[in-house]
Amino acid sequence: MVDAQRLKKTARPPSSAPRARDRDAWVWAIVLCIVTVIAYAPSLGGGFIWDDPDYVVNNPNLRDLGGLWSIWTNIFSLPQWYPLVHTTYWIEFHVYRAAGLGDPPGLWPMGYKLVNLVLHIATALMLWRLLCRLAVPGALLAAFVFAVHPVHVESVAWITERKNALSGFFYMAAFLAY
Repeated sequence: MVDAQRLKKTARPPSSAPRARDRDAWVWAIVLCIVTVIAYAPSLGGGFIWDDPDYVVNNPNLRDLGGLWSIWTNIFSLPQWYPLVHTTYWIEFHVYRAAGLGDPPGLWPMGYKLVNLVLHIATALMLWRLLCRLAVPGALLAAFVFAVHPVHVESVAWITERKNALSGFFYMAAFLAY
């Protein structure tokens, strides 16, 4: 009985430090997302530019299921053969068309750019997590710099550069999985 009483007196309450760190991490993640959205918001309102008509607007492969098959099996069916990139365009085209977004429906430039932005934000968050795992000082600052650095504008604002957003996303995901 004496041992039980001694344990009660010496036992510490569970630390709230891990919960506070988790809460702080969530707050900083939200701040990173907001700052990145603010930085790229001006680019979301533009239309299709440069190669976008070839990749999206005038791409017959996006219109039906046969086009999806062609994206993966016919290397000459696309301006550049990036089947995963064009599959994301195919999916988006059908989602936007079903929702009646765009003029004509399915061709909603803001939606395609929003997907690029979401991929970019996810990549920045994964970079932060990776750098934290590696105990790199200034990991959060590095993630912020990555998120808003002007070198990434094309990857977010230019629909055709989805390949960069996807490759960055999967690159960071692979590092985290390792």
